[in-house]
Amino acid sequence: RKWNFRSTTGFTALGVIVSENDGASDINGVLFQVPKEEMSNFDRREVGYKKVEVPLKCLEFHSDTMSGSTPQTKFCLGSNDRIWLYVPLPSHTMYADENHPLLQSYVDTVLQGCLEWGGERMAEEFISTTGGWSCFYLNDCTSSRRPWLFRKQYHLIDQLLSKHSQLTNYGDRR
Repeated sequence: RKWNFRSTTGFTALGVIVSENDGASDINGVLFQVPKEEMSNFDRREVGYKKVEVPLKCLEFHSDTMSGSTPQTKFCLGSNDRIWLYVPLPSHTMYADENHPLLQSYVDTVLQGCLEWGGERMAEEFISTTGGWSCFYLNDCTSSRRPWLFRKQYHLIDQLLSKHSQLTNYGDRR
């Protein structure tokens, strides 16, 4: 997983790439169920990404070791179930630059999800298993004088990003 998706709206989002380690690599994430009839809505939303099926044998579940604030759902996956991952198309695969920075609001959204579903451990695993962190990092939070209104757990998120600043370039945020 890397910050490598060039959004047409002027920022760099998350994507995945084929691993350099024999094609396999571990990343964490949240699995959620979507009814078949709603998948076309996801396909339309994920413009610039290709939907790729993930074989069930490639998944490991760790709900018993995570401590998020959201109750974990137990899935009973059957052989007819499909797991999808959206992978950036080559035409949209680019790293952050001055005109397409990482956005603090996007980073906050992702890390807030990690904290809710898997606690600090999941958030730290996300940070350490994500590449493409950039010095082009914009603090786009509109209400920096009252961040608690818009950025849940902003103190903890900023603390984690700062703790891993050699990776995240948190100190370069503008």
